[in-house]
Amino acid sequence: AAFNSIFAIRGCPYNCLFCGSREIWSRRVRFRSPGSVIREIKALQAKGVESIHFHDDTFGVKKQYITELCNLLIKHCPGLKWSCEFHVKLVEDETLSLMKEAGCDLVQVGIESGNNEILKQNRKNITIEEALAACEKIKKHDIRLYTFFMVGFPQETERTLRDTMAA
Repeated sequence: AAFNSIFAIRGCPYNCLFCGSREIWSRRVRFRSPGSVIREIKALQAKGVESIHFHDDTFGVKKQYITELCNLLIKHCPGLKWSCEFHVKLVEDETLSLMKEAGCDLVQVGIESGNNEILKQNRKNITIEEALAACEKIKKHDIRLYTFFMVGFPQETERTLRDTMAA
């Protein structure tokens, strides 16, 4: 399989208790220029790569950036399929529609737990209700959806685990 992971954005503004990203990249978000990202993708396409994964911790963290990048993907990288990780709070119909048009065929969302108290204790900054609504929006745009869940938080109980299983 060809190498197909790239970074457009480093850093994540969120502060989830369990995540090591802030120790690696910091909470300060840094953006590659959209032109630089497009040049890298075009070089990969020239080598036969047909799909890529944006390995950014939070792909949609700045709407203006994603809009510009998607418009350049539409113009310069026709036929490219791509995937990314997205934060629940950033899921919007307008953005998803543009991402789909630009070739996005998979969005990964970190939900982590189906229990609101566990989410709060781990500084996830979402509720399960918000997460489910975001998932419905993604599916509505005919984009495949992967979700991440974690079990075994220190405060996990059989009840909170059942909530996650039900989600």
